[in-house]
Amino acid sequence: YDYNVDYMMDMDRASPGTLSKIALLNPLSHHRKKAPLVAYHIAKVVSTRHHDCGPCLRLVCNMAQAEGVDRATLVAALQNPAQLQDDLALVAAYAEAVAKQDQQKLGELQASMESTYSPGAITEISLAIAFGGFYPTMKRALGAATSCEPVLAELQADLVDAASAVTG
Repeated sequence: YDYNVDYMMDMDRASPGTLSKIALLNPLSHHRKKAPLVAYHIAKVVSTRHHDCGPCLRLVCNMAQAEGVDRATLVAALQNPAQLQDDLALVAAYAEAVAKQDQQKLGELQASMESTYSPGAITEISLAIAFGGFYPTMKRALGAATSCEPVLAELQADLVDAASAVTG
């Protein structure tokens, strides 16, 4: 995915064994068996965006696209979730409420999540939200985080280029 892991190497040098323990989290950070593919990735992308780490957002967007989530859906999730179909807009709002620790909004969304998604899907969406914030938070604490704005601009430029190719 062309992702710079220098910060992880620095962590491992500073505290030997850190990298091997972080690697143990990898299977959990990608666990998805019951959550719909797009919903899972929307949750992770929205959470990552909230935690504002450009390289992390680029990585989760690239992973989502590699699994079949289209760019237009990712841009909508990041800029205007109301453009998404209802179930995905719900996941985006839920991920945002969790990331912002908005208990009132979470209370309003919980029943809708439970009527839309199975308990297993909600569990996996919750993991996506948690891991969407884990790495950006760790990188920020280490002084290695950057802004997401360039990633949004790249996604939008790719959409414009794709639209021009179709209409041109």
